Amino acid sequence: MARLHPKDLELTLTGKTVDLSEPKNAFLGGEFLTNSKDYIEVLIYDVNNNFLESAIVNEEDYLYDQDTGIKLKTGTILRKMGYDRGRFVVKYNFLRKVAGSYENVILDSSGVIQDGEYDPETMRIREYKYFIHEISPSRKEVRLATQNISDEQYLRDFYYAQKTKKTVQADGTGDSAIIFEGEAHGQPVQEDSLAMRFLAPDNVFLQEMVGGTIVFPDVFIKSFTEVPQPYTGEGIVPEVEIEGTPIQARFFVDRDASYTEIVNANGSLGDKTFALALEKFANGGVGYDDETLPASLTGIDFEGTNKMSNIRNLKDSNFNCMYYEWGGGTDSYVVLRSNSTLPNVETPTNYLWEITGWDKDNNPTRWNPITPRTGASGGDFTIETSSDTTVATTAGLSNTFQAQTVDGQDGSTFIFTMHSKNLHIGIKLTVSQPFGDGSAESTLWLPAIIENQPD
Repeated sequence: MARLHPKDLELTLTGKTVDLSEPKNAFLGGEFLTNSKDYIEVLIYDVNNNFLESAIVNEEDYLYDQDTGIKLKTGTILRKMGYDRGRFVVKYNFLRKVAGSYENVILDSSGVIQDGEYDPETMRIREYKYFIHEISPSRKEVRLATQNISDEQYLRDFYYAQKTKKTVQADGTGDSAIIFEGEAHGQPVQEDSLAMRFLAPDNVFLQEMVGGTIVFPDVFIKSFTEVPQPYTGEGIVPEVEIEGTPIQARFFVDRDASYTEIVNANGSLGDKTFALALEKFANGGVGYDDETLPASLTGIDFEGTNKMSNIRNLKDSNFNCMYYEWGGGTDSYVVLRSNSTLPNVETPTNYLWEITGWDKDNNPTRWNPITPRTGASGGDFTIETSSDTTVATTAGLSNTFQAQTVDGQDGSTFIFTMHSKNLHIGIKLTVSQPFGDGSAESTLWLPAIIENQPD
């Protein structure tokens, strides 16, 4: 069991106290035991202060009174842990789950939490925690990162660990309905009343909401202009993302604006929304970097070691890739558009595109990384520019594999031309947007998802 060394504890203690009942501190969750995430940990030591065991105290083994505080049934707690007689030193920690937990979870091969019986061949056990990714040279700051746990609550808690504000949106059902009434419950509704309650009797305002703001949108509407929904594919309803929800970088091929498309190995046109690849590589909006890979590599071919940048081919039967015609002197151009659903269309958003991939060079045993064209000839691709302000540009970037749209409010478009045949092109898109006093970012890297076939 790891605990802070006394010297380290001295560095973290400020000598200040925090009044959890004050409205300005409501974001911390209220006073202890008024929050459902609060729990008490018991630590057992022998008389020589040697640690023996720890456990979580059952709720029935302590009493809480707002005036007198917490009374713990230490004898009952010890007996339940198997200590019937003897002398022990008992210590208690009063804790609150803010991000992560003391619990372990069972994950399948995709990182999804499972509730059933543990299968050691297909599942793994992980602590429901975050890990230290990097420590600053000054040793005063640490960077935390998530494990490969594909769980909405896990990612959401990680996001909110850095925030003092939280936005909650009504789901539109009767459970979220609020009515105005008199100063006391049961009195008739008053037109000028400021007293509110949930219509559903079991719903209450949380302690964390103290000092917050309730906004009723569209109370007085003079006009309405519909914001176009992001494109997600035929018959697919886009998800509405709000502040605090992990955003997801996404993009699709503008088939009408791109060069001639041909059928892939499935005998059909590829999926311009990349739905199958998105499912594999999204990783909860975080994406994968060059040092990490999806748990399952089915349908993926590598050139050399197993790294994201070395993925040279995705099998069409698994990913339904898009193919383009190559006609010798005619270059294939592709138009990609971001369709990331972001919570505030009026907030400037940054889009960073990057092109990756491999060139087969007409030799089935020789693959080379793609190179940009720097002159009138040679090279495998060119990033195109346009007078359209939504088109990402390479201006100001030293990396000729990248293009960006900065502070965009109308989305982003990425256009590139393929000058060689037998290219397997990957696309990486990073979308970032400020959220209050923080920021949100999502990366999607789909390697080898677009192919350029010989004539």
